[in-house]
Amino acid sequence: MAILLFSAVATAFLFANGSQEKGKVQQATVKWDQWWYSDPVRGPNVTWEIQEFEKTHPNIKVVPAAISSTAYWDQIPLDIASGTEGDIVTLDTGAGMNQYYNQRPGGAFVDLKPYIKGYTLPDGTNLEKDIVLLDQMDRNGKTIALPFLWFAAPDTAYRKSDLKNAGIDPSQLTTWSGYENAAKALAKDGKYGFGQPDSQDVLSRWWLMNWLWTAGGGIFPDEKGPYTADRLIFNSQANIYALTYLKRLIDEAGPSGQKSYPELEALFANGNLATMQIALWGVGNLQKNMKPAGSFESDLGLAPFPSLTLDGVTHKPVYVAWGNPLALSTLSKNPKAAFEFMAFLDSKAVQERETVAAAPVNTLVMPWYKEHFPVQYTFLNDARKYTFRIVPDIANWNQWDHVIQESLNAALLGTKSVKDALDWGQQQMIQLLKQN
Repeated sequence: MAILLFSAVATAFLFANGSQEKGKVQQATVKWDQWWYSDPVRGPNVTWEIQEFEKTHPNIKVVPAAISSTAYWDQIPLDIASGTEGDIVTLDTGAGMNQYYNQRPGGAFVDLKPYIKGYTLPDGTNLEKDIVLLDQMDRNGKTIALPFLWFAAPDTAYRKSDLKNAGIDPSQLTTWSGYENAAKALAKDGKYGFGQPDSQDVLSRWWLMNWLWTAGGGIFPDEKGPYTADRLIFNSQANIYALTYLKRLIDEAGPSGQKSYPELEALFANGNLATMQIALWGVGNLQKNMKPAGSFESDLGLAPFPSLTLDGVTHKPVYVAWGNPLALSTLSKNPKAAFEFMAFLDSKAVQERETVAAAPVNTLVMPWYKEHFPVQYTFLNDARKYTFRIVPDIANWNQWDHVIQESLNAALLGTKSVKDALDWGQQQMIQLLKQN
């Protein structure tokens, strides 16, 4: 009787942990494609996560790919096309998922719904109930990825002391007109009043689109389909207004020349930049690097992205939100083992550790997040009051991204007028649509 009772309890435990369909995974090696392993901040997390997982899964060996962030988005589509991608492929909702998923007839990634259904981790995390953004992973009724991390941008970071010395109320930063006046007033005595990343790189979708969206523009209305030429709004008056404003602000209150986010962050941390647009993950960098010591606690202020009143109509801020979900390759020889590791990455212990650079997708972690990362929690909580948006999930997004980068940078650098730059971008987009 005791043996039968033990067997029943063991069976119940397996069912409670989503293992009823998986069974015991045999010896397996799983390759994880991501771009963090060589990063000085994120790399140690990858190492720790693999070591912790292998302690409880000694039959599964996880091998992390060492692909840089700059090379990753060019390499992954080539790997998928040649069938050499890892078992687990890390994606970016801001870079689209369809362009990778649709590379293989029937889809390059496994439908995870059967894996997720009823799956509960040993720490009590129920993948169906406790993981946010799961609905955003659906494509044609299939769940093609599992949320892992997510991000939001931007808030306005400012030096409280700079605003106080200039007699500027922080609330002035919450409108486009107020921000422009404040930034110009702060740009004096060798200090810059405004910082906006404008270098030509993949980050353009994080730092520039929110200005267009808040003005009522973008690529397509609300970035929703159908994605057809007649619905393109890239050279709209709203986008012209937003870019003209942004160029004026950069020219009159920002540092000269193209500036990347890390360059601006360094200027802000050293006290040479009074305000800048930051992402959620940038808060942790400022916590480590702001000078003098104690400035993060005493001198850092955050304001929501500014609203715009235009022709008597107030446009509320539109934030950028994106995530790094994990997809399971249809070519994986060890899909059960790979999913076990994917699920582990959504555990409370991993999610707590990853908050150094992102927001947790595990809702059970939020009370801990609020206690240990109050500034980041405030950022996220404030941002959630407004609209979140990402760029459209177009199948050939990489090509679109390059067009957007070239167009917006030409406008901001002045190599083309704002209108000419946007007209050029719209024509290029029309050509891309004809290729589909």
